[in-house]
Amino acid sequence: MNKRPFTNTIFGDARLSLRANFVMQEIVSSGTSVINRVHTTMSEKVGAYRLLNNDRVSVDSITKAYYEDCRISTVQSGCEHVLCLQDTCEINYEAHSKRMHKDGKSPGIVSNNETGCFLHACLAINAGTCLPLGFSYLKMWNRKEGAPNSRERRYKTLPRREKESIRWSDAIDQSGSLIRSPVMTTVISDRESDIYDVLSRGDDTLKILVRSNQGRRIMDDSCNVRDYIRKQPVRGTFKLTIPHSHDRKERLAEIQVQFSVVHFKRPASAPMSAYPDVTLNCIRVSEVEGSCPQGEEPLEWILLTNHEVTSVEQALKCVDWYRCRWYIEEFFRLLKKKGFAIEDIQLENIQSLEKNILLVSYATMLTITLKQAFDKPEEYMQVPANQYFSEDEVETAYLLSPSVNGRTKITTNPYPEKSLPWMAWIIARLGKWSGYLSQSRPGYTTFKRGLDNLYSKSELLKIVKDVYKG
Repeated sequence: MNKRPFTNTIFGDARLSLRANFVMQEIVSSGTSVINRVHTTMSEKVGAYRLLNNDRVSVDSITKAYYEDCRISTVQSGCEHVLCLQDTCEINYEAHSKRMHKDGKSPGIVSNNETGCFLHACLAINAGTCLPLGFSYLKMWNRKEGAPNSRERRYKTLPRREKESIRWSDAIDQSGSLIRSPVMTTVISDRESDIYDVLSRGDDTLKILVRSNQGRRIMDDSCNVRDYIRKQPVRGTFKLTIPHSHDRKERLAEIQVQFSVVHFKRPASAPMSAYPDVTLNCIRVSEVEGSCPQGEEPLEWILLTNHEVTSVEQALKCVDWYRCRWYIEEFFRLLKKKGFAIEDIQLENIQSLEKNILLVSYATMLTITLKQAFDKPEEYMQVPANQYFSEDEVETAYLLSPSVNGRTKITTNPYPEKSLPWMAWIIARLGKWSGYLSQSRPGYTTFKRGLDNLYSKSELLKIVKDVYKG
């Protein structure tokens, strides 16, 4: 692909930037995170390993490059509102534990005392088109082997900077400083981020949207926020398609909306620097009683936000934004087993491993971008394919176009030639999608499979060109 986040000055050596961009693009091309599978020649493999072991190519310098790339993409897109979707995933390397403990090294642990690390990511997307703009925050860490657990450390009494939960607040602060006014920024997160330190953040152009998890007491009221919002009058109803999952079928649900202003007092465990009290808008969306199929759990979201919510339209807009949190879940799914398989990386050095994961993270974001171009083609008709793909890759797609087009108009690529949606349609067909827009749309794994197919054929085209040049 043709996207290059590393500038010539980011590592203090233009050759390192050139190599980093090349390795990242080869990761996209190969569809894997394992360096031995990414590159085909020994010289390229050696170059990639040297890059990952180079002290000048640090985790901080890589994330710095991603932040600047996100800022530039936001400016160039001209978007007025950015959604920053944050969440954490656990990356487990227990299967490679012996290799990583070689020579007495201690790579660190995650849950259940297993070898691994955590990745907290904040993916910035255009609120209007859902096109990924980049990463506004990234953090990787793990826990020391043999360290006291949270109960032994009296976790709740620790200073806020010593808690792992500080990542939620840091992501909000970082996103707000990166995506500056007048662009509106809304940081969206799930129930784990329902922390007073998070709820007390925000200003005129920096907003939060958090799913409630705590039974917080409301000021001047004897009940908690859940009981309180459930008592509020229903302001409206609407239909919502609930996607299928491992324990439910896709269904069209009848949803009711309630909202109200809520006031929270600072808890005793909150830092003294936090606001003494917080006023937010609370939104509850839930399935109408009796409409949920028997045996399935009814949908209920209780959302807290500092966006203005005085009408049903404003409440539903917040619900739509929260539903976009699905993209960060898809990002982690594609990063792991269903895509680039980062848990298959077998590097012994934890610093090199983290750098490898960060390179794969950017490659994953590019794959998500491609799917967005397919799902919302009207937004990207004017975006040329060569903005994301090399000239050789676009030429390969052009040559393959007759073979993936069907015999009827319905199964023929409907988009402007060499536009990003045109490219996405061809890649979906190469990934074994049927070509019928009326049927189910291709998923991320289909696009990844299509990219693998395109890149292998593009490499073949290069070889043929070289032979005929000779």
